[in-house]
Amino acid sequence: MPEEYRWLVLHLEAPLLSFGGVRIDHIGVTRDFPCLSMMTGLLANALGYRRTEWEKHQQLQDRLIFAARRDRENPAGLLTDIQNAWLSGEKGWTTWGEHEEGGGANANAPHRRLRDYHMDQHVVVVLRLRDDGTPALDTLAEALARPARPLFIGRKPCLPAGPLVREAPFVLAATAYDALSKISDETGDGEARALAAGRRTRHRKTGGPHHRHSRYPELENRTAWRCTQGRRRPDRAGKAGGMTAFHMISLPVDLRELRRLMAVNGLGADEGRALHHFLCEAFGKSAVQPFRLMPGRNSSRYATLYGYTEQPEAGLRKALAETAPPESGLVFDLGHLAVKAMPESWSIGRRLAFDVRVRPVRRLRNPVGTFTRKGAEVDAWLLEALHRFPDRPPEDVGERVRRDEVYARWLAERLDGAARIETVRMTRLEQTVALRKGSASRGPDVTLQGELTVTNGAAFAEKLHRGVGRHTAYGYGMLLLRPAQGG
Repeated sequence: MPEEYRWLVLHLEAPLLSFGGVRIDHIGVTRDFPCLSMMTGLLANALGYRRTEWEKHQQLQDRLIFAARRDRENPAGLLTDIQNAWLSGEKGWTTWGEHEEGGGANANAPHRRLRDYHMDQHVVVVLRLRDDGTPALDTLAEALARPARPLFIGRKPCLPAGPLVREAPFVLAATAYDALSKISDETGDGEARALAAGRRTRHRKTGGPHHRHSRYPELENRTAWRCTQGRRRPDRAGKAGGMTAFHMISLPVDLRELRRLMAVNGLGADEGRALHHFLCEAFGKSAVQPFRLMPGRNSSRYATLYGYTEQPEAGLRKALAETAPPESGLVFDLGHLAVKAMPESWSIGRRLAFDVRVRPVRRLRNPVGTFTRKGAEVDAWLLEALHRFPDRPPEDVGERVRRDEVYARWLAERLDGAARIETVRMTRLEQTVALRKGSASRGPDVTLQGELTVTNGAAFAEKLHRGVGRHTAYGYGMLLLRPAQGG
């Protein structure tokens, strides 16, 4: 049996987190996971080390072994904080605790900074220390529970949302990966989400240290969900009584420019609404619908938008050339627009894996609970809980009304007559605010994955084309497909 070690469990959870990275001029990026120097600084701050005590920092860093797993992340990606200041003649505090007056060659010029942050993220870290030196692991745990100074996760604005060390702070395991696997995540499954991020190796090209991340299977090959450029069939108009030909597109999105223009145009914080606005301006009203924004794995700034459209590639490019505003080229990388034709029908009995982001809501027909307005959108789970247990608060129904089961039935109803759900699991659940026609509504934002079998080829193609559920014009309801396992 391999030797087991004690690992200290940390929960890095905050409205904003930053894990540092290589700063380029005034642009401060953030890594996907905490690095060794950041973890050393966090622990040293809890222990009360001063920045001048570099020997203590080095000894702590040399002994540190850790791994990290991301349990929750915001699908909107990163938040970029843009800072502008004119410091000419102004006095300000310095990092060494003294007043300093602006001066020098750059005194009469604006100072600009861009800082990237992860939003509403939860990262679990396990760590241990080599040998039996000081500090001991128990000392670290006590310092993190009662730190000598206030703690922050990366940058000073990133204050933790709760204690870093929680109940059952230690686990026994032979490796960091095994330690992460023993810790249940927010979905109750730790092993499937364990990311071996702490194994330090030498980079093959640079020879420098880097962190290896072993990702979980659902995200291991994200390109399997993506549209690939291939031979396109001749465009055909829709036939009477038949399916209208449609296409799938992929289009790179610059998230930083998107968020900047959202602020400039007063579009609020609803990214789906903003993308709907810019897609309509670029290609025409409802030309690309439904669509789905997929954040990039290796790039924090760029994402890829996938969508279905009746327009052939020539029609899309004509719209871009003739009527699209110049801002479209800032949000979308129009030079890398890719298009492929989609089947007008599917073989009955074809089994496919699917991934879909949905907003599982139902229209209210009759008053229930505190909901009285006819036609109001209500969370499908909440509505079922209120109908089945009208005298109990929804949060008390527990396992009697399971969200994943309610949302699975909701999806099956919308695919009825086109496909049969074989397996389904909920891989993401958030409560987000949708801005529509001047009003805001809060509701479930859910990602479902699984496998289905086609029962009606033409109806299934139509379902792909139209999308699943409501809000298909705002980033929901696009079925992404790939071959089923073993298919």
